[in-house]
Amino acid sequence: MDALYVDVVGVFNSFREPNTQRYQKTLLLPPPTTIAGFFCAAAGWERTDELLKQAGVSVVLLNQVGYGKDLWKYHKRKSGKEAPTPDVLFREFRYGSSYRLFLFGDTNLIGDFAKAVENPVFALTLGSSEEIVNIKGKVIIKEDIKPVPLKKFKNTILPGDYRAGYKPNIDRVMLKEILRNLTPPDFIHIPVLFEYDSSKGRVPKRVEPLTLSIGFEIELENPINGYQIDDFSVVPCGPYNE
Repeated sequence: MDALYVDVVGVFNSFREPNTQRYQKTLLLPPPTTIAGFFCAAAGWERTDELLKQAGVSVVLLNQVGYGKDLWKYHKRKSGKEAPTPDVLFREFRYGSSYRLFLFGDTNLIGDFAKAVENPVFALTLGSSEEIVNIKGKVIIKEDIKPVPLKKFKNTILPGDYRAGYKPNIDRVMLKEILRNLTPPDFIHIPVLFEYDSSKGRVPKRVEPLTLSIGFEIELENPINGYQIDDFSVVPCGPYNE
């Protein structure tokens, strides 16, 4: 197994929770399809499924300046009406965030995507199509990495549900400061593979559990296999079988 990582920074980024409509809540971190979308844009691939069936992805939050809500006006079509009807929705966003994006796969795939990220086919985004990110530094490749049992994670995503199987590791000196922005691990069932229908569009085909944690280190009750890459513990999400 080889891996690559690249650091990116965005001004505004949002990762819409798929179960919301009028209030567009953003996830704490980009899900697997969003990360795969970044790499697919670099390589000129049209569908994230093509990548997630043969590779794994992960992310670590390096820094976040803040978050907020925005009021958006849009026009929607209603059945039987020719003219679109104006409406509004609230949309959450992350501001000034930087991420380390990981891709795991065989040697040839990692080599190809490393070149693609350095010379992307399409604009590199993380979130919606207008939420462009800038690359910081070079693409780093790690060759022949081996999985190891890991229990401690911070600012990353984990495949599975670990809401009840962890304890928080919080520095007591900083406890008073971080309590103002303390965010417990979040959990969601997220679509990862899709079917494509000309009339229905993209329809979820496979849904996977995902735990997202930011702000403080969590220590799992039972270790899981992952990779220690530089100073970060990460677990690949994928590859997924149909």
